[in-house]
Amino acid sequence: MSAAQLAAFQELIRSLRDLKFSGYTCGAGMVVLLYDFILTMPEEIKYVWASKQRLSMVRAMYFWNRYFIPPWIIVANFNLSGLRGPLTNQLYVCKVFVPSLAIVQGVSIAIGIQLLALRVLALYKNNKIVRLGLYTYLAACHITLLIITALTMKNFVREYSFLMYLPITNSCYTIPDPLIRYVYIPPIAAECGIMILQVANHIYRRRQRTFLHTPLISTLYRDGYLWFGCVISVRLLCLFMYQFGPVSLWQIANQADFSLSTALISRFFLQLRGAIDSDDEDMTLAPRISARSNSQHVQIHSTVRVDNGRIDSPLPLQELRRFKPTRI
Repeated sequence: MSAAQLAAFQELIRSLRDLKFSGYTCGAGMVVLLYDFILTMPEEIKYVWASKQRLSMVRAMYFWNRYFIPPWIIVANFNLSGLRGPLTNQLYVCKVFVPSLAIVQGVSIAIGIQLLALRVLALYKNNKIVRLGLYTYLAACHITLLIITALTMKNFVREYSFLMYLPITNSCYTIPDPLIRYVYIPPIAAECGIMILQVANHIYRRRQRTFLHTPLISTLYRDGYLWFGCVISVRLLCLFMYQFGPVSLWQIANQADFSLSTALISRFFLQLRGAIDSDDEDMTLAPRISARSNSQHVQIHSTVRVDNGRIDSPLPLQELRRFKPTRI
C-alpha cells in the first residue's frame, strides 16, 4: 500500500469514528430546537397567530426560520443517523441533499442577521444615516457570503467525484471545497458591526442619562448581548474548526450553530413582541394633566418601573413609541 493510499485509508477510518460524535452533536441541537419550539408555542399563538397584523417582510422571515428550517435540521440528523431505507440510499439523494442544505443554512444565517439588525435600528429610532450605513455594510457582507457560496456550489456541482454514498455508514460523504472554511467570516463581521452599534448606543444613553428601564429597551439590549455571546462563540468555533481541525469534525460545530441560531431567532422575535405589548400597557399608566392647564410647555411623560419605585422618564410618551421596530 502506497503512502497516499495509506493516508486516504486513515482519513476514512477517522471519518467513520468522528461520524458518531457529529451525530450526537447534531441530535442534541435538534432536541434543543424542538423543545424550544414547544415551549414558545403559547407566545407564538398570542403574538403572531392571534394578531390582526398583515404579513410583512419581518413576519415572513420569522415564518421561514420557524417552520422551514427545522425540517432541514431533521433531515441533517437523518443523514448522520445511518437509518436510511431503500428509497434514500442512493447517490442522487446525496446530490440533492448536500447542496440544498448548504443553501438553506446560508439563507438562514442572512435572515438571522437581518432580524438582529432591526433591533439596533429600533435603538437608534430608525435613524436614516444609521439605517443607510448599516444596510450598506450588511449588503457587503451578504454579497461576500453569496459569492463564496456560489463558488463553492459551482465547484461542487462540477466535481461530483467529491461526493459519494457510503453503504457502510448509510450516509453521504463529501470532500468539502477549500473555500468553505471562509463561509463564516462574513456573518461574524456583520454581527460584530451590529454589536458595535449596540454598545455605542448603550454607552451614549448612559452618558446622556436617557437610558430607559422599560421592558422593550431591556429586551433589545439583553437579547442582542445574548445573541452575540452565544452565536458568535459557536461560529468562531466553526471557523477555527474549519481552519485547524480535521474535516471529519466540521459537522460538530456547524450543526450546533444551525440549531442554536434558529431557536434563538424565533425566541427573540417572540420576546420582542411581548415586550412591545408590555410597554403599551405601561404607557397607559402615564399621569394625566389637568384640563384646566393651558400651558404650552407641559409634556406628558411615561411612568417607568425601577427597583426603588416609579420615576418619570425624561422622554415624552411619543418619543418612547419610536423605539418600536415597524411592522413586527
